Amino acid sequence: MIKINKNISNGTAFVVCLFLLSLMTSVNIPPLQSPDEFDHIKRAYLLTKGTIILDAPAGESSGGLIDSGLNVYGDTYFKYRHHANRKISAEVTDHATHIKWAGTMSYSSAPGTGYYFPIVYIPQAIGLAAGEILDLTVDDSYRLARLFTLISVCLLLLAAFKLYAPPVIVMALLIIPMSLFQISTASLDGMATALSILAVSAFIRICIDKEHSARYLLPLLSLVVFVIASCRVNLTPMVLLIFGTYIFTRDKKAFVWGGGITLLLISWTLIALKTTVDLRVVQEVSTSTILSHYLTNPSSLAQVLFNTWSSEMWQSFYFKTFFGALGWLDGWFSDQTYAMLSALILIILAFSISIKATVYNAKITGLLLVTSISSLLLIFLALLVTWTPYPATIISGVQGRYFLIPVILLAYGLGFTASESTTVGWQRACATLVLVFLVLFSSYKTNQLLLSRYYTSSALEEVSINGYMGAADIHFGQLTEGRSFEQEFTAEKGSLYKVSLALATFIRENTGSVTFELLDSSEHALFTYVIDVSEVNDNSWHTIYTGGLNTISDERYLIRLTSTTAKEGNAITWLSTSTDLYNQGKAIVDSRAQKGDFLFQVIYFK
Repeated sequence: MIKINKNISNGTAFVVCLFLLSLMTSVNIPPLQSPDEFDHIKRAYLLTKGTIILDAPAGESSGGLIDSGLNVYGDTYFKYRHHANRKISAEVTDHATHIKWAGTMSYSSAPGTGYYFPIVYIPQAIGLAAGEILDLTVDDSYRLARLFTLISVCLLLLAAFKLYAPPVIVMALLIIPMSLFQISTASLDGMATALSILAVSAFIRICIDKEHSARYLLPLLSLVVFVIASCRVNLTPMVLLIFGTYIFTRDKKAFVWGGGITLLLISWTLIALKTTVDLRVVQEVSTSTILSHYLTNPSSLAQVLFNTWSSEMWQSFYFKTFFGALGWLDGWFSDQTYAMLSALILIILAFSISIKATVYNAKITGLLLVTSISSLLLIFLALLVTWTPYPATIISGVQGRYFLIPVILLAYGLGFTASESTTVGWQRACATLVLVFLVLFSSYKTNQLLLSRYYTSSALEEVSINGYMGAADIHFGQLTEGRSFEQEFTAEKGSLYKVSLALATFIRENTGSVTFELLDSSEHALFTYVIDVSEVNDNSWHTIYTGGLNTISDERYLIRLTSTTAKEGNAITWLSTSTDLYNQGKAIVDSRAQKGDFLFQVIYFK
């Protein structure tokens, strides 16, 4: 009993530390810089007005009537996404802090949130509603939403850790930069993660106490699973934990609660699919048709999954975005930082695993592992049928941060030590010591990157990132003789320093050359460079230095790639995205305009 209380005390100390670090980190994160955070704020605002199901006017994606002041506030900060060159000045901050609630409404879409049952947005909604009622500024109201969300996350974690002391590896996963960043914002990830941990803790406590478990635990587990799975469809397999409690308690109420929650989830999913309109991705066939195709053709599904998982580019992207790609995937750490973070997590995991405990509690471990793996697979399936252009060769839209909750389920399964006789004190002590170092390292690196990304300008150059490697979901074949790949872009500065292109070699040692041209709006060549394709690395950025080429701000320019030597089987390609990632220009393939863009970066001297 003393050991359990000590572990709970350690969990409480960790939550207090997490709260303070998140509060400090929040100061350095400008508003609305988490992916889709503004859409989450809109959804929370609509909840304050009693909206459960979003509106969908003709020709519009799902959304609702939003206060005009909130929209202006969002527009103020929205322009900083995907642009690492844009730093936030004191003037911008001062302007934003004085924006008031307008009292007038205008329609604004937030289609991605239409699939979420909005109860999970209660903390954000309370903050926004309190700010509006008290006639605070929109900025103050948003800060309240952030604060109430952080407090709610920490209270949920405290409740979870009181039910069951967490393995050290779980605490480690909560402090990696990506987790720390998301918990510090008003996004949905922090609440979803904390609720998931509460559900797992309630499940384990029931399994430990068996028929003596508190009566409130099964209803608590069931309701929390509904809240989570109704906003994260890939977590639907967590209903297995409700049914699974029967193995340990022999209480038939597990089937009543499990069946009821399953019916509620199915009902909500059908309602959300029926009422939500998302025009961001236009499919020529319906989602149900795509899903039916892959379920009835498992070999096609297996091939797409294999293509995605075997891609070195996607493996690297998932790895880095799991540990931390801050902002709108435009704040990246060095390779050394990613290596250090992964090493620390692996060391803590090694100290957290007890083979004896895993064997002793095989049923609990098995349920958690099945739930984790099922959830991971559903992430890819969901984005395959809703976000990836059909027919697909690879699955687009998946980010490493989506794996956090399934990995936490896996961590509980591997680090489960319910039987105190199987707990090795020195292992937990060593894991805790490494955790302390991870806390210091992660918080330092996170805040260092945030300051650099949003506030510190380079003395030499300003970067305009118009694509990121993880967005690549298609390519237009090999750049052979007679073909041309072109990308329009709008200059932001008057002195272009270098251009980087996302190129791929098809995992070959190609030979020959590709001609890079930079043309003005009249297609007059301003700069020409010959790329030796043998020097191109697969699925990576290839940089061409233009040395300060004279460009005119807001003028249109064209990047063109051609080859007079490349033959089929001995050529490279320019990676691209099927979505309109860069709305100030378009991709052109063999003289035909595309709806998406090639992945490129242009960098200017100041």
